[in-house]
Order: sequence, then C-alpha cells, then structure tokens
Amino acid sequence: MADTDNHIELSKRIITVNFKTLFEQYIKLRDTNSDDHCLIQRYELEHPIFKAAYENLGSKVINSCKFNEKTIKDKLFLKSSEVVERIKNITIQKLDINRSYTLSEIKELLVNVHKEFNVHVKPKATDLQVILADSSITPIFTNTYINGKSVKIVKFKS
Repeated sequence: MADTDNHIELSKRIITVNFKTLFEQYIKLRDTNSDDHCLIQRYELEHPIFKAAYENLGSKVINSCKFNEKTIKDKLFLKSSEVVERIKNITIQKLDINRSYTLSEIKELLVNVHKEFNVHVKPKATDLQVILADSSITPIFTNTYINGKSVKIVKFKS
C-alpha cells in the first residue's frame, strides 16, 4: 500500500511541473553542455518547441519572453523567412511614402500588420529600418515640434 501511495505522490509531482519550470531545466542542461543527452532528448520529444526555440531564438530571448509559450511561438513564427518577407511586403504596401509619420503612427501600422498574422509580439517603430533594409525605400528620421513637443518624424526617400 505504501508503494502505491508513493507512486501516486510521485505522479502528482511529475504532472504538475509547469511549462516554465521544464523549459528552465532544459535550458540549464543545454547551456551547461550537459552529458545527459537522454534527458535532453526526452525534453525535446515531449516539447518540440524547446529545441526549436533554443536553437533559433537562444536562451536570452526565451528569458525575455518570460517563458510564455504563445510569445515564444510568435517569435519563432516571425523568424521564418517567408513570414518576414510577407510582413515586409504588406508593410511597404500600406506605407504612403509621400507623407510623414510619427513614430507612434509607424508603430501602430506595424502592430496592425502583425495582427493580420495573428502575432502578438509588440513591434517597435525602429523595426521599420529592418523591414525596409532590402527595399528601394529609405526611412529618414528627423525631429520636429508639434504643439510645442519635440516629436520624431519619419519621411521616406525612394
């Protein structure tokens, strides 16, 4: 009877370990170049996202995501070259290069483009430079005053 009780108690402990704790343990094993390859493989079989995230994002990015599974999946999704290219194309289509934008308007535009992909990673207005890096459009950042406040404005040169 005591063996059964111990088995049930052990099962409860194993089942109740959360995603964050498991992922932290996995990262610790990988970061320390552990010789326990069987345990690493078991983590990877049970949670394929662990290996993909560790190899594509790295432990610092995973930590910055606070081990949130949805955020990590979104970041992995955004690493896909096909997705990056589609985001670039949609962003360029939505930009009116004949007008000036504030950084908050650029950020709002980028957030809306990301929402089209059902991705909830918060883009920054400065991501625009990365998006436009391979295009013929060059963003030019300048400061101007609007209602007495210094505001960064983005204009475009093609």
